[in-house]
Amino acid sequence: MNKEQRQIEVLVSSLLEEYRIEQVIASLPRGYISVKQIAGHTYYYRQWREGDKIISNYVPEAFLKGVKQKIVIRKENEQLLKIVKKDIQKATKTVLKANLLTEEQIEALRAGVANDDVKPEEREAFISKAFKNPDNATKKAMGYYVEGVASYNDVLLASWGL
Repeated sequence: MNKEQRQIEVLVSSLLEEYRIEQVIASLPRGYISVKQIAGHTYYYRQWREGDKIISNYVPEAFLKGVKQKIVIRKENEQLLKIVKKDIQKATKTVLKANLLTEEQIEALRAGVANDDVKPEEREAFISKAFKNPDNATKKAMGYYVEGVASYNDVLLASWGL
């Protein structure tokens, strides 16, 4: 695999990682656990902010440990997302500087990460048609072996001759 293909692959894999982390974050509860003492009893509430309001949701003690773990996992993923976004900025800058892709093409790739509406056999047929006898490096650069990479990206990259 040549250097240009590798740079594009880094960008695409970073975009995919960003999408996956955002999906994980969206599935986990946000906020923090607040402990209240009322009439000698301890009550636990998950609290989070929506605009200017703080929303509270009672958490039974039986579910407390699981909710706390999910909140911690969400916060860890939010930190990881910040790192991935920096990686995307760096990879985007590298690809643009090398004139491998335009800004419009990169935005199309970003939009395509979440679009996986083409069946694997259709993807295989398209890659074979776009590239006469594609080698494994080409297929990998096209996202063929990376689970979840949007088929839309395959179409875009192939139409740009990459």
